[in-house]
Amino acid sequence: MNANKEKWQFAPAAVLPVPGQDTIVMVGKYYDKNEKLVKSNGKGIAIYRVSRNTGAILTRAYNSWETEINRQYTCDKKGQNPENGYLYLHNATLGPDGKLFVAAEGYYRRMYAQGFVNSTVLLPFFMSPSFTRVRSTDMVILEFNQTDKLVKAITYDKEPSTLMARMDFLNRHMVAHNARTVGRFDYMYTHPGGDPGHFSICYFNRRAGDGNGGYFTYLRYNGSKFRQYEVPLRTSEISSSVLPAKPGSYSLLRATGRKRR
Repeated sequence: MNANKEKWQFAPAAVLPVPGQDTIVMVGKYYDKNEKLVKSNGKGIAIYRVSRNTGAILTRAYNSWETEINRQYTCDKKGQNPENGYLYLHNATLGPDGKLFVAAEGYYRRMYAQGFVNSTVLLPFFMSPSFTRVRSTDMVILEFNQTDKLVKAITYDKEPSTLMARMDFLNRHMVAHNARTVGRFDYMYTHPGGDPGHFSICYFNRRAGDGNGGYFTYLRYNGSKFRQYEVPLRTSEISSSVLPAKPGSYSLLRATGRKRR
């Protein structure tokens, strides 16, 4: 694969083998030749299918924000949704019948009231002005057909969480890349099921005001559609963690202690 001969720059977010074939699938965003990858959201989502033996690109599919993606998921030509912000591509997995599923998570930069107060009225006490913060938003599952064109986008609401603050002068996309590196997004992992038609996309939802410390949430694909399940992670007496086990199974680790007062 000679990147210099390609029309666009391509930054893979996920690479996975196709079972039973001598092919790998690469999924990521594509960019203009002169764009800086960490400071841009690109032109859209590209999918390359590549021969494992020769490295030759067998097929290329481009889904631009403005056309193919906007038909299924509302966004402008830069990929920004009015409510969910931009999409960070976490991982991809193959489903039945050659379908491809991509787990993505929204993120945006917004001004917030407390930051404004700390940076103006209380500035002598904080000495570090910060008017904005970058937050992760809803989970979005993108479904591509056998020709790698987007056919469906499903949004799952979750509580926004702060990725990083006090970074007003850094590009929002650069902040998102840094946040992913240190594990600040709520996406956790994609776990295979007991057979090729089943898998689960797992993430953390810190639902506000419920007093239980958030939920381990997994979206289980049963071969035709997703079903959402939740496991409470923390109560006044129990703290839990959920880890991937053998395909189709999870390990639930629990620590008990005195009841909090």
